[in-house]
Amino acid sequence: MALLQGTSLNQRLVQARRTLLSAAILNGASVAVGMALVVAVMYAALGMAAASNASVGTIIALISDTPRARRGKFSHLLAAPLLGLPLFLAVQLLRGHPVELGLLLVPATFLAFLSTAWGRAGMPVAAAVMFAMLLAMAPQPASSLQEALLRTAWCACGAFLYVLYATASNALLNGRYRTQTMASVLLSVAALMRTHAGRFTRVPADSAQADDPRAVGDVLQRQAALAEQLQAARDLILESPSTPRRQRLAGMLIVVLELRDRLIAGELDIERLQAIQPAALAPLAATLDTMADEVAALADAMLLGRTPEPASDHRAALQALRDRAEALAAANPHDDEILERAALVRSVCVRVGDEDAAVRQLTARPGASRRPSCRLFGAAGSCSSVRPTGPSSRCWACGTGASRRCAMRCARRWPSAPATRWHACCPGVRATTGCC
Repeated sequence: MALLQGTSLNQRLVQARRTLLSAAILNGASVAVGMALVVAVMYAALGMAAASNASVGTIIALISDTPRARRGKFSHLLAAPLLGLPLFLAVQLLRGHPVELGLLLVPATFLAFLSTAWGRAGMPVAAAVMFAMLLAMAPQPASSLQEALLRTAWCACGAFLYVLYATASNALLNGRYRTQTMASVLLSVAALMRTHAGRFTRVPADSAQADDPRAVGDVLQRQAALAEQLQAARDLILESPSTPRRQRLAGMLIVVLELRDRLIAGELDIERLQAIQPAALAPLAATLDTMADEVAALADAMLLGRTPEPASDHRAALQALRDRAEALAAANPHDDEILERAALVRSVCVRVGDEDAAVRQLTARPGASRRPSCRLFGAAGSCSSVRPTGPSSRCWACGTGASRRCAMRCARRWPSAPATRWHACCPGVRATTGCC
């Protein structure tokens, strides 16, 4: 009992450490410092009334301040103030007219919440618009048009100062944001791998209970969360991979994309795996759990700034499972059930072997004497670490001026390489280059 409590406490401490070192905490600290600075500057320059109204503008602007790519950060932050400030002024002017104020608030609220249909990009704007109207009703009504305009000017000044601060802080912390975002993606991949391993051994034998809604729901929830994280990480990590460190992160992201695809494809075998005893799949589940722990350890090392340990090589164990299944099939050539089970075990072992190769590529250490090249870049830090027909044979140089030349060079060197999906994450590399 004491051992279980100690393990649970250790897991909570590890989770707390990951949360404290995440991009959300760092971004929140940056937002808090920025708001304090803007309010302090306005108070020192114009007094308490200006500082209080500037704090409203700061709140309107800071809601959209999230870790993003440096390009387009300024325009992204301007969207909320441009929509919120006119409503802030309109609410002050209509404070003495309840009917007109209601006619303004109802459609404005409807349109604000309608913008949440854009997902993560629209929610901050909707919240900023709501806060602008709500906080405009907090002070006493303005006694004149001049006072309402003055309050709005102070509010706009606070919002503009914070937009400048947020743009500068995002550029300063961009490198750390990249590492933290990649670590968060790796932790989500590790969680998905553990869920997939658990389904190997916990699938019920009874076909009436085969589709467990809770198990399927957990898998879908983790896949959706990972897809959302990859969408955000794509814009941040793949922006200007011009340094060796950025190139390594870009290569890791490509490997993670392939690893995610293989995990999703592995779900197609679950129904056929129901006919096999869970004990026969226990070694595969243990292998996946070990790989998940190694991916999580890699994420922790990235958050702590440490050099990760190389992942274990599971090729021998997987080959032993395949040999055992093939030997059993050879001994029973007329037993269709055994033949089908052996074929399925071989298929799953091949897929898990590909996942094992991806994990080993993620944790491979870059060579100190190797120079980065604008060709193919894997997680190990050089072109020599990438197999021409492997899952990472993708041009990473998206968003750069050399992307087309890089894609053409890849296509000419390996014309038989499998088709890739760079068009999904890199609009700069066109299908006409031969890389997509």
